[in-house]
Amino acid sequence: GFPGAGGQRGGAGGGFPGGAGGSGAKKAKDAKPGTPEHAADDFVAKMLAGDTKSAAKMVSSRARTPALKELLDGKAAKSSGQWKQVLQGANRLGAARSVRSDRVVNFTNSKEESIRMTLRRQGKEYKVFNITFSKASTKKKKRRSR
Repeated sequence: GFPGAGGQRGGAGGGFPGGAGGSGAKKAKDAKPGTPEHAADDFVAKMLAGDTKSAAKMVSSRARTPALKELLDGKAAKSSGQWKQVLQGANRLGAARSVRSDRVVNFTNSKEESIRMTLRRQGKEYKVFNITFSKASTKKKKRRSR
């Protein structure tokens, strides 16, 4: 295995697993605080570090997704294993897109699944409003995986 690829997971405030190895060029440039990209990155990092309490603070109180509701209710401990599986190796794809008053940020994870996170601005910061996971992000990948 690669030394240090994912070995340091959750160490110092959840350094991105495997983020060390040559992801400089691939990874979208580091987002500034106060941007939806930063909020999304931050949320993923906190969930991977198992810091569900801080992650829950970033979730909009109007979130409709069951998984996010669990976080808000403080029940995330049950599903944090699943969260970690899904968010493993999450890589943000470029910048957030605007959809009406929302910002949508896409990630892919290590299993080529796509993760769509919808953030909504509340006051000065963006809150995670919705999150959806889907297998194989493109048709090409689906076809190839047969």
